[in-house]
Amino acid sequence: MKRLIAITLAVLMCAAFVGCRKAQPVSQPDIHDYEKANNQSVNETVSNAPATTETFSPNPNAPTLPEGAITSDEAVDVALKKANLKKADVIGLWCELDYDDGRLIYEVDFSDGKYDYDCDVDAKSGKILKYDKEFDD
Repeated sequence: MKRLIAITLAVLMCAAFVGCRKAQPVSQPDIHDYEKANNQSVNETVSNAPATTETFSPNPNAPTLPEGAITSDEAVDVALKKANLKKADVIGLWCELDYDDGRLIYEVDFSDGKYDYDCDVDAKSGKILKYDKEFDD
């Protein structure tokens, strides 16, 4: 009986030590890392492995911005202004640089919890080419 109690206590103590272990944060790219990852090499040190460095290589198929074009941050600001929202009001913000009918555009999608928004912004002029607002089912 004493042996059973001792084994049970040992198992519980091991489980407690494993459960109390501090989790290491993991670096996650955000929506604005898209431009960095596709237009230049980025060296990132991962916090849970200090000696490891990740290198993101440019995507050879990604469109490149011409001189004088707006940034993804500016495209997001244009779309949010059209929707009369602030960054703090939206969830699921997504922005991608792409070609549409030979024109370089930013596709910006987001939600405010009630509506889904889809906006195409011309990368050269910053003008809105398409704007959709749909009720979020």
